Amino acid sequence: MSLFDKNFREIFSAQLFAIIGGLISGVVLAVYVNKIFLIPGMLIIIPGFMAMRGNISGTFASRISSGLFLGVINPYKLNKKIINGNIKGSFALATIVSLALGLLAFAFNYIIMGVVAPKIILIPFLAGILSNFILNRVTLFSTLYLFKKGHDPNNIIGPFVTTIGDITSIVSLLIVILLIV
Repeated sequence: MSLFDKNFREIFSAQLFAIIGGLISGVVLAVYVNKIFLIPGMLIIIPGFMAMRGNISGTFASRISSGLFLGVINPYKLNKKIINGNIKGSFALATIVSLALGLLAFAFNYIIMGVVAPKIILIPFLAGILSNFILNRVTLFSTLYLFKKGHDPNNIIGPFVTTIGDITSIVSLLIVILLIV
């Protein structure tokens, strides 16, 4: 068995993609930092919001990948009930956690800084919906595509989805901030 077997190449390429994607999301965040500072408490939201996207989408991808390997999901004839159930679950989790994150940031702003900024509740909520709308589709398509092409989605999809989640999280937050402020 060679050190650079198929699994190694898949994992290495996924990690390389994650590094490049992390740099892209960091650059986007740095360019628009002045917009983020307009709303008190936004820096409280960003780490939790980004981690949430990767965690929820990673779990979604893992469930789809497991279904593919177990034969419960046929990549050529999708079982709409299973797929839709997972999408709805992912969407519900993202919505609830985004709202909770906004409420916690609002409470922190009010208790610690004495600032009342109700926008801080709406921003992660709307950005979570937007980001989840994009990321669910990318996750489902990517997992099915990798499986159909003979790759192991478990090697690739985790870093891929968390990276795409980081990018869509930052972009979604910025879009919502620009619309609200």
